[in-house]
Amino acid sequence: MTDQSRRILLAGGAVIALVMYLQTPTLPQPLSQESRTGFKSGAPRAQTWFVAFSDLAGHDAAESAINSMAAQGIMHGLTPTQFAPEMPLTRGDFVIAMQRMFNLPPSQSIAFSDVAPANPVYPALQAVGPYLGRQLLCFGCALGTNFMPSQAISKAEAIFTMTRVLAALNKLQLLSPSDADSVLAGIPDLSELSPPSRVYFATAIRNGISPLGPENRILPASEVTRADAAVLLDRVQRKFDIPRLPPSPD
Repeated sequence: MTDQSRRILLAGGAVIALVMYLQTPTLPQPLSQESRTGFKSGAPRAQTWFVAFSDLAGHDAAESAINSMAAQGIMHGLTPTQFAPEMPLTRGDFVIAMQRMFNLPPSQSIAFSDVAPANPVYPALQAVGPYLGRQLLCFGCALGTNFMPSQAISKAEAIFTMTRVLAALNKLQLLSPSDADSVLAGIPDLSELSPPSRVYFATAIRNGISPLGPENRILPASEVTRADAAVLLDRVQRKFDIPRLPPSPD
């Protein structure tokens, strides 16, 4: 083969390669602009829906958890741009978040007279109701028939319910009474917990679900803010390998 023939073949091959390159479809690139209804730019294909709330200043420690919970549809903002991190979380929103994160199926009819079947809280309360353990939290109390979904949820209710769900799913094992006593020894507000509920709180503390507050207090009657709830849910999801939900634009 002459040098001229080689040059012709090489030139022809280059032309064919160029034509094939131009005909190759271009894969879509990640969005360069981030918005509430878009994906984080530069993220891999299994990315999460990005949520932009404008009221998270001063909540740096909770921002990632808030965005994660909103991205998965476990929690929602009050508006597309307002999460209201310092507002107390309602009991209704808590059971909805728990049902969504753990994918709990409705297990029974509910006997709360203030939550009708048409209420969006109703199916979540059906699923989470068995884990509320209201009689254990308020041992010996004469409990009413109202759930009061618009009332703020207390730390005692949130941690107790969370621990019961995790135990039921075999994600953790409840401590023995003696181990629970050891964990709770010296806690100044222990008397605010009913005796039957203490093993659940000790288990939560031992497993890092609920760190103690100032002066090693449990603060069971304190209200859980929406930021606190997001941090709690995110911590549990990560620590106990609860499957992430697919991105939600809602």
